[in-house]
This record gives sequence, C-alpha cells and structure tokens, in this order.
Amino acid sequence: MKTAATICIGVLASVLVGCCATGPSNASGAKPTTAAAEWFIADSSRCGTQASHVVFLIDGSGSMLETIDRVRSEVEYVMAKLGPSQDFHIVVFADGTTSENPSKTLVPASEGNKKQAIEWMMTIAPKGQTDPLPGFKRAFEVLNKADPKSPGKAIYLFSDGVFPDNDAVFKLLKDLNSKREVKIRTTIYDDRSDDAINMLKHIARDSGGTFKLIMTF
Repeated sequence: MKTAATICIGVLASVLVGCCATGPSNASGAKPTTAAAEWFIADSSRCGTQASHVVFLIDGSGSMLETIDRVRSEVEYVMAKLGPSQDFHIVVFADGTTSENPSKTLVPASEGNKKQAIEWMMTIAPKGQTDPLPGFKRAFEVLNKADPKSPGKAIYLFSDGVFPDNDAVFKLLKDLNSKREVKIRTTIYDDRSDDAINMLKHIARDSGGTFKLIMTF
C-alpha cells in the first residue's frame, strides 16, 4: 500500500502522456482532458494541502494560440469541482500586462460566479509576447487579500514555459513566496523544449507544488 508521501512524490514526478479527451464538450467548445483535470482535483488531497483560495494564472501570449481552448476547458472542468467553501479568481498575462475576471478579486465558488468566469474566459485572445512577472505579481496581490481564517492558497499556472528572463521569475517568486505559503501547480501542453519543461518544474518544486506535462493529440 502506497503511503501519502509516496503518492505525493509520484504526482510531482510523473509525466502524463497521451491523455484522451472524454466526456461531453463544455462551454469552451473543447472536451476536457479528463486525466489532467482529475490531477488538479486529486492533487491537493494527495499532498495534504487543500486550497481554500485558488488563482488560475493563464499565459495569454501568442504562443498559446493552439492550446488556449484546452486551457479554457481544463480551468472550467476544475472550477466545476470547487466547493462552496472555496473561492477563486482568474488572471491572464501577456505583453507585460494583465487582464482578469471582472470581479478583480477572489469570489466564492458559486454556480453563478463560475458561469460568469467561464463566459469571461471565452474573451481571451492570445497575442503578444510572454511576460509572466505582472501575472505573478497580480496573483499574489489577490491571494494576499484572502480570508486568513480559511487556510490554503494555490496558483494553477498554465503556460508554455518560455519566458524572456527566467532568473527574474525565480527572484520575484522568491520574494513573493519566501514562506512557501502559496503552492504553485504548473501544467504545460504538448511537445515543448527541455528548458521550458524544466522551468515549470522548477517553479512548482520551489513552492512545494506540482508539475504536469500533458500531451494532447
């Protein structure tokens, strides 16, 4: 029988290849990659870090054009599993700036709030260059205002991992997350460079979060 620690390490180290989309299409028009979404749902309980406060941080740069529908689908699927005691927000970064769910803050994971967020995600149009720094800054600003009575903060990062200055990202995250209170769970899609994959692995590992590579074909 596997221990919780063994399972947690396995989640952190594993690479998911050849996931098939199953189940009905959702509002984004793409079928959820079920195994990937199940990882997001199960991950927090396996590692003992149930997050009450969640920010979905999405790379909205031009290089995400071919995978943005998949990202929308995954976020929608995961969002559907959030309970009434949890809250969430969505931040998109590209070209040195951010856009975000119109609430501008964490909102309870009610059906109405989920529906509104899904509709807003449909407006995301990838363009421009990748610069994650404003996105991380905004995500931490939002989480810093979370109710301290409810423990657990997580950022779910969807990106291709190709950043203009990796050292600047590491420095910023070290400053923003020095106590590792926020777990960053990263996911990358399809065939990317070793540097990009290692970058997202590093971000996840440094925060005590998890990494996934998902091949969609």
